[in-house]
Amino acid sequence: MKKLKKIVFGLIFGVVIAVVIVILSLDGIVKAGIEKGGSIAMGVGTEVESVSMGIFGGDFAIDKLKINNPKGFEGRKFLQLGHLGCQISMRTLMGDKVEVDEISLKGVEVSLMKRDGQFNYKVIMDHLAELGGGEVKEAEVKEADGGGKLFVIKKTVIEDIVFHIDLDLLGGVGATTFKLPKLELPAIGSDSSPADFGVVLGAVVKGLIQGAVDNGGELPAELLKDLKGTLADFDKVAGQVKDKAVEKVEELKGKATETLDKGIKDIGKKGGEAVDGLLKGFGK
Repeated sequence: MKKLKKIVFGLIFGVVIAVVIVILSLDGIVKAGIEKGGSIAMGVGTEVESVSMGIFGGDFAIDKLKINNPKGFEGRKFLQLGHLGCQISMRTLMGDKVEVDEISLKGVEVSLMKRDGQFNYKVIMDHLAELGGGEVKEAEVKEADGGGKLFVIKKTVIEDIVFHIDLDLLGGVGATTFKLPKLELPAIGSDSSPADFGVVLGAVVKGLIQGAVDNGGELPAELLKDLKGTLADFDKVAGQVKDKAVEKVEELKGKATETLDKGIKDIGKKGGEAVDGLLKGFGK
């Protein structure tokens, strides 16, 4: 009986340790995936300070995400996000299609810059529109869409938005700011046509730019005109490559090894080894 109690206690203790290992390791795996996928999808460096996942409660959060400006646009980051939060279950996260009812983004800062006759956001949006097209390598498509994961996001709410405008003193306009209290984006992806990671990022960036156009009556005329043209170009290019991108993602999906899934399996293996070791110890 005494030996049985030791085994039972060891099993419980081992399970707790295994769960802790999963929780501590999973955040790092997701963080690395966001940074790598974001960097490829945006065409510039992407950094995340922290990611937290409540495996049992379903809470998912990203704190202080930063997306660099393209080369030649030194200064501010292109986009900075204070906090992203949503409810997401482990079951849907482990599947090929991740479903989310609502994502909340708070504290968003966007840099709109012009240098040497070119706007920074156009470089970003051109890359997003062409993601999956002929100018982006297949390996990049695979990594940018998370190795095959697709998303259905029913609602995206963005609050506390600040646009930092710097037209390099063109026409007498220097650095200024423009604020929006709130934006709500339509659904990104659907059950019949879920979105890959690049499409999700593109939808958020496009939504921010569209929000500036729709509410930016006081924006410099040159900037407003270019923003409208960039949005039109984005839709045109994205439409041209959409079918090709979908075909390519589906092709790569069968070959890709899920970074997240592999990481969880490795963690589970380590947790199992820890439990076995404890059981052997308690069994002596």
